[in-house]
Amino acid sequence: MSEPNLTERQQKWFASVQASLERNTGKSLADWVAIARTCPETGHRARLKWLKDNHGLLQNHGSHVLSEAFGSTMSWQEPGKLIEALWVDPASREIFEAIDVPPGRRAKSSRPLAKATRRGRARCSSPPRDRSRAAS
Repeated sequence: MSEPNLTERQQKWFASVQASLERNTGKSLADWVAIARTCPETGHRARLKWLKDNHGLLQNHGSHVLSEAFGSTMSWQEPGKLIEALWVDPASREIFEAIDVPPGRRAKSSRPLAKATRRGRARCSSPPRDRSRAAS
């Protein structure tokens, strides 16, 4: 992996993925990169599916091969690009923007979630029941 901001634990994990790739498949990373570059698909998930369906590579090994074969245009160092890539649907983006508020700027609720009783225990507020229906 060429991502410079990986923790030591993450670096060890990626090294184990790479080591097990050759051990489990009999092919080197370079061999797999050459195979991946023949993939007719263009999207990451489609390429993963192609590697699985045609060559038996699963998620971790496939993603590792694809990152080496095609690199990545995304980086944790550019969160704006990641957000743009993940939240492309306008309805989903609206939800994201509603929850992506700095903690100091969150609106305070006009109604408390729980009220203290005289004995110091909290009781949850719930809407009043509709008592107009007679119990059978």
